[in-house]
Amino acid sequence: DTVGDLKKLLCEMIDPPSDLQIKSTLRFLAVLNIISSDDTGGKITTIGECVYRLRIDVQLALVLLSAKNYKVPYDEMLEVVAVLQTESGLGRWFVRPQLNDKKAMQQYREFERKYKSAYGDIFGLYRLYKHFQERKLGADKRFVRFQLMFEVGSNRRSINEAFRNVEDKCHLERLGPAASQMEKNIIQTFMQGYYNQTATLISKKNVGGREVYVYQLDAPPAPELGKQTVEVELGRDNVMSKLSKKILYMGISNINGTRKFNGII
Repeated sequence: DTVGDLKKLLCEMIDPPSDLQIKSTLRFLAVLNIISSDDTGGKITTIGECVYRLRIDVQLALVLLSAKNYKVPYDEMLEVVAVLQTESGLGRWFVRPQLNDKKAMQQYREFERKYKSAYGDIFGLYRLYKHFQERKLGADKRFVRFQLMFEVGSNRRSINEAFRNVEDKCHLERLGPAASQMEKNIIQTFMQGYYNQTATLISKKNVGGREVYVYQLDAPPAPELGKQTVEVELGRDNVMSKLSKKILYMGISNINGTRKFNGII
């Protein structure tokens, strides 16, 4: 099957995607080497076949396939991927108390601080999941959406089962040397799947007493729209990470007309 066959199939759907959506998705898959080209004659690549077997988000599949050659323990990487496959929007993992409940808000902020990580949101979220497994959350459990925690276990089992069918040829080569710190190696694996999703801090501003960071996307998903920025409110959009001048982001959501990052690495 070719890209041309796929386009034809999509156009025959009851509610077909727009031409822009198709072009954008095919360009994205070609950049990640899932298909050989976004032209009509393009075909699925060997890596694309491997990713297909895992039946998870394309970029998370690439992350998992790169872990072995960065010497990241499989079980650890599997859990990180299972967490993000369940929900990559960091804010959706938490139950924020009412703003007028000052005591609860103070306790919530203390809860957030426990899981902040200089390496990024995913490390704080992974630590939170481990504490859930080990039943160490205590009173903090009221700030966590437990249904998502249980879904992680289910996703972990299904991903692990699918991974048994992955051959050695599927493991991606390293982009650079492995580091001595495990956190840095995990970040390197994420660069395999999200390397084109970086943003650079261009300014800071104060909005109604709130600190807001403005990031410009280095490789906007729709280049034809020109330079694109995302505003990040410190302590809300990035509940666990320490923002830096250059970040790697999981995705972008449009919430009530405002563009927000889904997870920062």
